Amino acid sequence: MTRLRGRAAEAYGEVGALFARARALRDDAVGHGWDSLAEGLQACSEALDVAVAQLDEALDAISETADPLETAMPAAPGLTEVAAILTATHERLMDAARALHSAAEYLEEARNWAEITDFEVLAGRIEQVRDEIEELHQDTETWAEQVRTDLGRAREESGSALEAPRRTPPSEAAKNPPGCTGLPDVVDLLDPRRFVEPPDTEDSQDAEVMRIYTRIIQMADDVPRIAQVLGAPIEVIATVKRHFFLTRHVTPTGPGQTAYGYFSPDGTQASRWESVATGCELDAGNLELLRKFVAHEYVEARLMARGLPYRSPHPDCYANPTASNQATRKHYGAHDVAPNAHASDVLKHWRRWGLTRPSAGVVGDLSRIDEIVEAAMTLLREAGRDVR
Repeated sequence: MTRLRGRAAEAYGEVGALFARARALRDDAVGHGWDSLAEGLQACSEALDVAVAQLDEALDAISETADPLETAMPAAPGLTEVAAILTATHERLMDAARALHSAAEYLEEARNWAEITDFEVLAGRIEQVRDEIEELHQDTETWAEQVRTDLGRAREESGSALEAPRRTPPSEAAKNPPGCTGLPDVVDLLDPRRFVEPPDTEDSQDAEVMRIYTRIIQMADDVPRIAQVLGAPIEVIATVKRHFFLTRHVTPTGPGQTAYGYFSPDGTQASRWESVATGCELDAGNLELLRKFVAHEYVEARLMARGLPYRSPHPDCYANPTASNQATRKHYGAHDVAPNAHASDVLKHWRRWGLTRPSAGVVGDLSRIDEIVEAAMTLLREAGRDVR
């Protein structure tokens, strides 16, 4: 475990150095008036900055994992205490693995931007570090699986009902949705400080939403169930879960201002997701709303992966002091282009951005959702947006 911690710390330092290098190159490009080059390096440095934050989170998780293994374990008097330590260890290792995987994805984005700006040396080094982090991610998951095995042995030796951790951390429920069973009680809620707009866990409604989010994040079999009910490819549902529930993003909070965190909690969408995942039947109206939500989040995720920001922090988007971020024809992001989950015509708003909607047969068919992504990418390039 100490070796994992050392490798994570080394990767953290290397990505921090890459971030500083990309930022310095960007400043040099600005000084020479090379605007397009500066923009590409700015995007590269932003992706590296997020990767640093993800690695910081992974390093914290691995460090917290090492403490109980290296200090508490020798003093543990019985199998119950050992089980508790192993369970906590497994949970933190899985947290670390998720953060490492997210860091690798952002490094891939940074590498793509470095290639676009013709900085092949920088791109090559980013790729090397990304590969190192992916290897660390795999090793971390291997350690987590070993912890599961060790706890299974402890259960066999004790002959007791010690609870083994699942492949994702166990969850429990405050209450079961009507007609649904099998949800255990949530013990540790998500840290509200990780959200762009932190929920108030002292408020009963916000606390319940946090319980739902915690259960969804810890589910292991929700993706195939929802894919089957919605008639969607599994990779579409997996992308939506990763994008909406598992990944923190850079989000505008005001004119020229951004914050890094999970999207603001949406209790309505989370409840629909959990209901289908746990075998509850939604009425036709709620099922259609869930399908629109999936379409929106999937297209948004794909467009962001191709270089379009979530939303624009440009001051023009905050011209109305009584409203939140409002996209303009010049300043908009992936959220604004993605299908509108609250409208009957989910692509009607494309006309605002000068985009031509695809054929009617594509809209609403999740098996053809990638056609919407590609149509958007083509139109965005034609509109002069810097996407790849």
